[in-house]
Amino acid sequence: MKGLFIVSMVTLSFIGTLAAAEKKFDQADIYMEQNASDNDLEVVIKATGGNVGMVDLKIVAPNGRTVVDIKSDNKMGLRHFDFESPEPKNDGSLKKDFPVGEYTFSGTFMSGEKLSAKSTLNHKLPSVATFVYPINEADNIDSQNLVIKWKTQEIHDNIIITIEEETSGQEVKATLLGSAKSFKVPNGFMMPNTTYKVSIGTIAKNKNGSFVEVEIKTAK
Repeated sequence: MKGLFIVSMVTLSFIGTLAAAEKKFDQADIYMEQNASDNDLEVVIKATGGNVGMVDLKIVAPNGRTVVDIKSDNKMGLRHFDFESPEPKNDGSLKKDFPVGEYTFSGTFMSGEKLSAKSTLNHKLPSVATFVYPINEADNIDSQNLVIKWKTQEIHDNIIITIEEETSGQEVKATLLGSAKSFKVPNGFMMPNTTYKVSIGTIAKNKNGSFVEVEIKTAK
């Protein structure tokens, strides 16, 4: 499992002309997400170099272990990366593989110019939200006037709400203020007699997230 990531998105970009000074990444983040419903945990890494391509990307953990090492051998550069680790049960194994501390990001543009950044991983996860309405496996839900309601133990940095119909892949996703306690699903999105997965994510200032899910079915 060590060093193994699933790359969910790579954007290609042609060579560009850059200034001589070393650049910082537009984005360099590492954080943890737990699915409290399934009791699993993953590490997420996001890296964006800029508007032109990179020939390599390397990320090194605080203990010196290389967790990402990618090189491009063609005339196009790699610009944006989303990495997700495997999702083992939250039994401490992933935290051991990805220790707390500062992770070093380094890359090289097609021009030869270097990039660098650091991002700190914290193992502290935010408390999980509790659904008030709807509850898991609820059916006969009104598809036109659904208001999702929840409660939290504390005020978080953000709340992320996702409503997904898994067969079609259609979803509504909203990022709300951490003080929010409800969200009205836009009328017209949900269809009658259809099963949906609803997720509430609490996001901390350290970017770590805790998600909880329920499955519901709308009325005929």
